[in-house]
Amino acid sequence: MKKKIIKTFALIAIFMLSISMNSLGQVHKLKATSFSSKGKNDYKWSEGKESSILITFNLDKDRITIYSKTTQIYDIAEYEGKTTDSDGDDIFSYYCVDADGNNCRVKWL
Repeated sequence: MKKKIIKTFALIAIFMLSISMNSLGQVHKLKATSFSSKGKNDYKWSEGKESSILITFNLDKDRITIYSKTTQIYDIAEYEGKTTDSDGDDIFSYYCVDADGNNCRVKWL
């Protein structure tokens, strides 16, 4: 059920990325060192969990792919811009749609 909540209503936050971008083309490869999630009806973010997950941003196809235990593919509907949190970290937000047509936001800092 948690998986469905995350896929259906989730705001996925990718924290503390160790960025290794591919300089050729419009595909950026990132490696998440930790992640946190928040469902639509949740008031708090989950506790950050260590990870080693590959994430690709394919800007030519407007697609984000997260290679976790279950591969998650999100089509970018809108780039929502960059904000800065109280710690001075830049946060990039994307409004997305998954393969089932569910809306979500993918954020990374």
